[in-house]
Amino acid sequence: MKKNRIIYLAAGIGVVLLNLLLPGWLSSAILLLYLLLPGLSVLMSLPLARMSRLRLRMPACAEMGETVQIRYEIAGWMPVLPGQSELRIRHLQTGAEWPCTLPAELTGTHCGGFACRLHRCRMYDYLGLFPLKMLQRVTANVVVRPAPVPVRQIPELPRRLTTSWRSKPGGGFSENYELRPYRPGDLLRQIHWKTTAKTGKLIYRETMVPNRAMARLQVDLNGTPEELDRKLGRLRWMGENLLQRDVPFDVQALTGNGLQSWQVADNEGLLRMLDALLCCPGAKQGTVLDTSSEALWNMYIGGEPDEA
Repeated sequence: MKKNRIIYLAAGIGVVLLNLLLPGWLSSAILLLYLLLPGLSVLMSLPLARMSRLRLRMPACAEMGETVQIRYEIAGWMPVLPGQSELRIRHLQTGAEWPCTLPAELTGTHCGGFACRLHRCRMYDYLGLFPLKMLQRVTANVVVRPAPVPVRQIPELPRRLTTSWRSKPGGGFSENYELRPYRPGDLLRQIHWKTTAKTGKLIYRETMVPNRAMARLQVDLNGTPEELDRKLGRLRWMGENLLQRDVPFDVQALTGNGLQSWQVADNEGLLRMLDALLCCPGAKQGTVLDTSSEALWNMYIGGEPDEA
């Protein structure tokens, strides 16, 4: 608040000149008030500075190519004092960190997770002369999701991913069923009357649904930003492709936190998996292929330009 200090200094020169040119009790009182005013301002501002809360205002996610607006606000139960903060942004995969001036813009040139942290947070007293340090640590993450990258060469899916069958909850129609003796509590509408008439005993038609074996997608969270764009873009495209075929799958990824896995059954689960993966640090060494895979169908996703 350099401007406030200059104004206060200029006012101080005027008060001193007034005291020299027109000595008396009034000019002395004005000088005393001038000297005491900064201390009173700080004392009145301290409680407000301690009770105010800093907040980062930005979306939790964005798509590649979009620009993320990052702002901060100071919230409190009294009129808010002027404040000043610095912003530091860290790329969660590479660990690279850089400062920004608020308000800031983050352009999603590449996909990734970014940790935003307010640094050197200060509020000023009512006169704007003295900075009051705020001890809060305010952080928030934003993820830039990859754009889907089509995969041309897809390993052929098995015709059947069914490994076993289970009873359909609540019964209802199903092309697959098995017959068994009626048990108390079974639904009467599920009785197989044709077989019951032949045997003379109540026969229940228990509808069955398949237990599908999981398909698996594997990826290593490492490489250049361009390679990560291709890897995670292909991962997103393949996930959407499998879900369109009604094939549940899981994802195994080697990250800086070790081997991570997620089960995906719908589009929301796919986006949650991507957001969580983008917030993991990159793997320093090794590959997910070193782990054993018991999936019936498995696909490793790489980042080479001509791989797919």
